[in-house]
Amino acid sequence: MKVLFTETKFWDKRKDFQARYEAKILRAAEAARKLLPSAPSDISFVVQLDALDAMPEYGSGAYTKNSRLIIISIDPGLPYGEDVLLPQARESVFHEINHASRFEQGLSHDHNDFLDLCIFEGLATVFERDYANSKPLYGTYTAGESQAWLEEITTEYDPTLYYQYMFQHKDGRKWMGYKMGTYIVDEAIKKSDKTVLQLTELTCAEIKHFAGI
Repeated sequence: MKVLFTETKFWDKRKDFQARYEAKILRAAEAARKLLPSAPSDISFVVQLDALDAMPEYGSGAYTKNSRLIIISIDPGLPYGEDVLLPQARESVFHEINHASRFEQGLSHDHNDFLDLCIFEGLATVFERDYANSKPLYGTYTAGESQAWLEEITTEYDPTLYYQYMFQHKDGRKWMGYKMGTYIVDEAIKKSDKTVLQLTELTCAEIKHFAGI
């Protein structure tokens, strides 16, 4: 595991914070890997400054490029201060390590429809929530709301609307795909004897079956 930082001028005046942030990432990665042994041990984390890739609600964001590369983005304006970013680093790493595990198992290609993409995010969100002591806004839902969205997706979803359904709809709804995925994974856990750790190693079709979808 290694952490690479871009924009050295930004970090020149924040050496102590940089060291703490790097340590937080590496500790979180090792903790997540112990829970998800399918995740590789040689993941590289690239920490970049990019306000556009950082969620406004958090001042940071992350995505998994493949099983061995995770990008973490920080809003250089630090809207919530340095101390808020430290616990966020742990939460982001847990979320993305779940993705890395799916990539490593070849299960990231197991996406036949939009709900499969939602499940991909739902697994990572539930793992982050339950094992990193996180309360992600994109994982907070009501069952009735999610069920209604499932019905809407089944009848109205168009691939050109991916961004709207996954991140922010034109009518103001946010993170619908993440929330539906979290709901589906939670239903699969409730209706089976599986944990999110076990579900992470299953296909989307199997998870849908357990969830009753």
